[in-house]
Amino acid sequence: MLNLFGYTGGATLACATAGAEVCHVDASKGIVSWARENAVASSLDKKPIRWIVDDCAKFVAREQRRGSRYDALIMDPPSYGRGPGGEIWKLEDCIYDLIQQCAGVLTDTPLFVAVNSYTTGLSPAVMEYMLKTTFC
Repeated sequence: MLNLFGYTGGATLACATAGAEVCHVDASKGIVSWARENAVASSLDKKPIRWIVDDCAKFVAREQRRGSRYDALIMDPPSYGRGPGGEIWKLEDCIYDLIQQCAGVLTDTPLFVAVNSYTTGLSPAVMEYMLKTTFC
Protein backbone atom coordinates (compact mmCIF):
# COMPACT_ATOMS: atom_id res chain seq x y z
CA MET A 1 0.00 0.00 0.00
CA LEU A 2 1.33 3.43 -0.94
CA ASN A 3 0.46 6.30 1.39
CA LEU A 4 1.41 9.64 -0.14
CA PHE A 5 1.45 12.78 2.01
CA GLY A 6 1.29 10.33 4.91
CA TYR A 7 1.63 12.96 7.63
CA THR A 8 1.59 11.48 11.15
CA GLY A 9 0.74 8.00 9.94
CA GLY A 10 -2.89 7.36 10.87
CA ALA A 11 -3.71 5.64 7.59
CA THR A 12 -0.31 3.94 7.49
CA LEU A 13 -0.80 2.42 10.93
CA ALA A 14 -4.38 1.38 10.20
CA CYS A 15 -3.30 -0.44 7.03
CA ALA A 16 -0.29 -2.01 8.77
CA THR A 17 -2.58 -3.25 11.54
CA ALA A 18 -4.79 -4.85 8.88
CA GLY A 19 -1.75 -6.71 7.51
CA ALA A 20 -0.61 -4.49 4.65
CA GLU A 21 2.98 -3.75 3.73
CA VAL A 22 3.04 0.04 3.64
CA CYS A 23 5.21 2.65 1.97
CA HIS A 24 4.68 5.93 3.86
CA VAL A 25 5.90 9.05 2.02
CA ASP A 26 5.98 12.65 3.23
CA ALA A 27 8.30 15.53 2.37
CA SER A 28 8.81 16.57 5.99
CA LYS A 29 11.51 14.74 7.93
CA GLY A 30 9.98 15.89 11.22
CA ILE A 31 6.54 14.60 10.26
CA VAL A 32 7.92 11.21 9.19
CA SER A 33 9.77 11.01 12.53
CA TRP A 34 6.51 11.77 14.30
CA ALA A 35 4.75 9.03 12.31
CA ARG A 36 7.48 6.57 13.30
CA GLU A 37 7.03 7.58 16.93
CA ASN A 38 3.31 6.90 16.54
CA ALA A 39 4.14 3.44 15.21
CA VAL A 40 6.29 2.76 18.27
CA ALA A 41 3.60 4.10 20.62
CA SER A 42 1.08 1.81 18.92
CA SER A 43 3.41 -1.23 19.12
CA LEU A 44 3.50 -1.32 15.31
CA ASP A 45 7.19 -0.52 14.85
CA LYS A 46 7.92 -4.12 13.76
CA LYS A 47 5.31 -4.01 10.98
CA PRO A 48 6.55 -3.85 7.35
CA ILE A 49 6.50 -0.08 6.88
CA ARG A 50 8.96 1.83 4.67
CA TRP A 51 9.36 5.39 5.95
CA ILE A 52 10.33 7.72 3.09
CA VAL A 53 11.17 11.44 3.33
CA ASP A 54 10.74 12.72 -0.21
CA ASP A 55 8.70 14.84 -2.55
CA CYS A 56 5.72 12.61 -3.36
CA ALA A 57 5.66 13.31 -7.10
CA LYS A 58 9.40 12.66 -7.44
CA PHE A 59 9.08 9.47 -5.41
CA VAL A 60 6.23 8.17 -7.58
CA ALA A 61 8.20 8.96 -10.75
CA ARG A 62 11.20 6.99 -9.42
CA GLU A 63 9.00 4.08 -8.36
CA GLN A 64 7.52 4.00 -11.85
CA ARG A 65 11.00 3.84 -13.40
CA ARG A 66 11.94 1.05 -10.98
CA GLY A 67 8.86 -0.93 -11.94
CA SER A 68 7.50 -0.90 -8.39
CA ARG A 69 3.82 -1.76 -8.01
CA TYR A 70 1.37 -1.25 -5.18
CA ASP A 71 -1.98 -2.90 -4.46
CA ALA A 72 -3.58 0.23 -3.00
CA LEU A 73 -3.14 4.00 -2.78
CA ILE A 74 -4.03 6.55 -0.14
CA MET A 75 -3.27 10.17 -0.83
CA ASP A 76 -3.98 13.15 1.46
CA PRO A 77 -2.37 16.03 -0.42
CA PRO A 78 -2.22 19.53 1.04
CA SER A 79 -3.87 22.45 -0.70
CA TYR A 80 -0.49 24.18 -0.88
CA GLY A 81 3.02 23.29 0.14
CA ARG A 82 6.71 23.33 -0.62
CA GLY A 83 8.87 20.30 -1.24
CA PRO A 84 12.26 19.71 0.37
CA GLY A 85 13.96 21.37 -2.60
CA GLY A 86 11.65 24.40 -2.58
CA GLU A 87 9.25 22.91 -5.14
CA ILE A 88 5.82 24.50 -5.02
CA TRP A 89 2.78 22.25 -4.71
CA LYS A 90 -0.63 23.71 -5.46
CA LEU A 91 -3.37 21.10 -5.46
CA GLU A 92 -5.38 22.58 -8.34
CA ASP A 93 -2.29 22.70 -10.56
CA CYS A 94 -0.55 19.45 -9.61
CA ILE A 95 -3.07 16.82 -8.53
CA TYR A 96 -4.13 15.52 -11.95
CA ASP A 97 -0.56 14.84 -13.06
CA LEU A 98 0.16 13.07 -9.77
CA ILE A 99 -2.99 10.95 -10.03
CA GLN A 100 -1.95 9.90 -13.54
CA GLN A 101 1.58 9.09 -12.34
CA CYS A 102 0.13 7.00 -9.52
CA ALA A 103 -1.78 4.88 -12.03
CA GLY A 104 1.62 3.76 -13.29
CA VAL A 105 2.66 2.34 -9.91
CA LEU A 106 -0.54 0.46 -9.14
CA THR A 107 -1.15 -3.19 -9.95
CA ASP A 108 -3.61 -4.03 -12.72
CA THR A 109 -6.33 -4.68 -10.14
CA PRO A 110 -5.72 -2.35 -7.19
CA LEU A 111 -7.74 -2.94 -4.05
CA PHE A 112 -8.60 0.74 -3.68
CA VAL A 113 -7.61 4.31 -4.40
CA ALA A 114 -8.49 6.91 -1.76
CA VAL A 115 -7.78 10.60 -2.29
CA ASN A 116 -8.68 13.19 0.31
CA SER A 117 -9.48 16.58 -1.21
CA TYR A 118 -10.76 19.21 1.15
CA THR A 119 -9.51 22.32 -0.59
CA THR A 120 -12.09 24.86 -1.68
CA GLY A 121 -10.34 25.38 -5.01
CA LEU A 122 -11.27 21.97 -6.39
CA SER A 123 -14.84 20.74 -6.61
CA PRO A 124 -15.78 17.13 -5.78
CA ALA A 125 -17.08 16.73 -9.35
CA VAL A 126 -13.68 17.65 -10.79
CA MET A 127 -11.91 15.21 -8.46
CA GLU A 128 -14.40 12.49 -9.37
CA TYR A 129 -13.76 13.13 -13.07
CA MET A 130 -9.97 12.93 -12.59
CA LEU A 131 -10.21 9.66 -10.69
CA LYS A 132 -12.72 8.05 -13.05
CA THR A 133 -10.82 8.98 -16.20
CA THR A 134 -7.60 7.66 -14.70
CA PHE A 135 -8.68 4.49 -12.91
CA CYS A 136 -11.98 3.35 -14.46
